[in-house]
Amino acid sequence: TRRSSDLYYLGNRDLQTINWSVTYATCTLQIQATLSSSPEETDWFPVYEITYDNESETHYTNLSGNFVWVRAMVTDFSLGTINYVKISY
Repeated sequence: TRRSSDLYYLGNRDLQTINWSVTYATCTLQIQATLSSSPEETDWFPVYEITYDNESETHYTNLSGNFVWVRAMVTDFSLGTINYVKISY
């Protein structure tokens, strides 16, 4: 799990681009965000989710929101490689 708070501290920047790459992956990739500056596990909520079934892809999505933290969670992983998950704002 990696988190980024830069977008919150820059202020007035509510558009973030998340991009990722997977190779022959079977998993669910979920992007989560929180409005809490010191988040507990229950403070996170999903803002984007995609499921792969032995697939390869480089993809991106734009998120709109002034979040304090953003993280990527991978669940149901059984195969393949997650090459990267990156955020830009």
